[in-house]
Amino acid sequence: MRTWTAKPTKNGNSMALRLEKAMLDAYPEFASGDFSVNVLVPGTLLIHRNTPVKEVGDDDPVLSTFLQFMDREMEKNPNKITSLSRDEHAFMVDALKGVEIDENEEFGDEFDIPGLAEDENG
Repeated sequence: MRTWTAKPTKNGNSMALRLEKAMLDAYPEFASGDFSVNVLVPGTLLIHRNTPVKEVGDDDPVLSTFLQFMDREMEKNPNKITSLSRDEHAFMVDALKGVEIDENEEFGDEFDIPGLAEDENG
């Protein structure tokens, strides 16, 4: 993870942190919007964008809602975040053996999940 620099600066009657232009070029979602700032420990800030960032492919309302829910839950309960166990990782690797993924593939509106019985799929 790259570390960026920020310097305090006066902005009208307020103080602000001036971020490197290269950082804003790399992460344009921080160039505008509304943000919350939390002090994690003295000397360490967490800056969170309050307005959602629209990403390419972010047009699935169900997935988008789920990801927003997960984001809120991780913020509220960071102590519940754990890494996968070796057994969980091995299970996932085994379950996905032979699966070819094309990230650009369009499934269309009539897509049915293979392997589901007709009555399970609605």
